[in-house]
Amino acid sequence: MLSDCSFFRSDTCDAELADKKTLLADIKKTEKEIEDLQNKISEIECEDESIYENIAEPEKEEIEPAIDAPLWNEGNLNALEGCWDLAWDYSMTLSSTGQEVKVLSWGMCFENSSELGRQTVEFDNGTVCQDKPIKAEFNKTGSSVKLLLSDTRNVQCTNNTYIVERRALCVLSEDAMYADCKTIHIDDLGRWPPYPANINVKLVRRK
Repeated sequence: MLSDCSFFRSDTCDAELADKKTLLADIKKTEKEIEDLQNKISEIECEDESIYENIAEPEKEEIEPAIDAPLWNEGNLNALEGCWDLAWDYSMTLSSTGQEVKVLSWGMCFENSSELGRQTVEFDNGTVCQDKPIKAEFNKTGSSVKLLLSDTRNVQCTNNTYIVERRALCVLSEDAMYADCKTIHIDDLGRWPPYPANINVKLVRRK
């Protein structure tokens, strides 16, 4: 069977030829675009990754310790220069009523390498113990150095109240950012109990 396009002219034949020519043109155009892209790719220079081999990673910012560990470990009172806060969920009990009152703040300041500082305690019932003395001393046992903070006597406060004389024994944290402290208070017979197993407060430098 012979094709009409071989020997005879017809609209169908012309349309088929036109389609073939268009298709061939599209193929050539696509081939030319591929060739151009290949040439562009071959001209691109790969980045030399070796330039990054000697680039050091950015150094991590070092946080300066809040407490001078060398001075602390020497038992030097200069380590306490400045003001401090004892922070924790800390409460006391009114002996007259048995009411528990929460400590809102307990701060102290030391200066001139003195063992005597000044402390202020504020309670949630409005009671304030303002600018009262507190004593600091270091206890060294072998390589262990602990800070002992102690009221020199009962701490007089407003509302005709006072805090029974206390002691806090503090150990410097490994990163020297704070000290963990355990507190005790003298009993009615003037005796000091052993320190508790758990930490009561943290001693942190005031910002």
